[in-house]
Amino acid sequence: GDALHIKETMDAAYVSDGFGGTAGTGNVHSDNGYSNGYDLGEGVVTMPLLTYGEYKSKSGATYDNYLDYLKANATVYTGNLTLTKGTAFSISGPNGSLSIDADGNMTISGIVYATGNITFGGSKARIIYSGNGTLVTPQSSYIHCDLLPKTKFATGDTLGLIAGDKVELATGGGDAQLTMAIAMYAQHQIISNKQSQIAGSMVTSYFSMSQVPSLFQAPELANHLPPGMPGADPIYIATISTESWEEIRP
Repeated sequence: GDALHIKETMDAAYVSDGFGGTAGTGNVHSDNGYSNGYDLGEGVVTMPLLTYGEYKSKSGATYDNYLDYLKANATVYTGNLTLTKGTAFSISGPNGSLSIDADGNMTISGIVYATGNITFGGSKARIIYSGNGTLVTPQSSYIHCDLLPKTKFATGDTLGLIAGDKVELATGGGDAQLTMAIAMYAQHQIISNKQSQIAGSMVTSYFSMSQVPSLFQAPELANHLPPGMPGADPIYIATISTESWEEIRP
């Protein structure tokens, strides 16, 4: 049969200010080593912001900021939104829909915007999601249970989570190690406690990790992003190659 190929290390690490902790570079396992700084230059890639800066959509409409754009193009739920196994809930509209049954099976499409906090609850519970959609809150989101795709993450089912403030993972008093596959954006901070297993991607201004969670990048996620994720627009870098030149006099 075919040989079994195991990818032991991550593809790349780019850190300009070095590595902290007592181990230093001893536990940095990356194909490109540990001494490569960011290589795109200044100003090419910046932190996408929700609440600062005017945003112009592809349709030409202008919004005060990206969060306003998301709200205008979502199905809006007023108040705090708690999704947990054991409690059925549903909301739908032209821009997005979300439903969960008592067994914890969740279906999502488009963008659903909650004006309050978003919580995935239930100690030692599990939510299985299907579809391709994004949950947005201008405040914070808290995950206290396993959150997994029904089929295959990224190429099958994808879930996005956008928070204007923080995303907290396994920070509840009774939370144990959690398993999740999700694309996360928090404008201010992502906090992860316990030895959780997290597949997907995290984008935030500040990370706070404790008890060594395991983070797994899913390469195909870049090609199958949930709708509305900040910074998802393509980045174009123009290069000019000169094969020869000649001075032209008037």
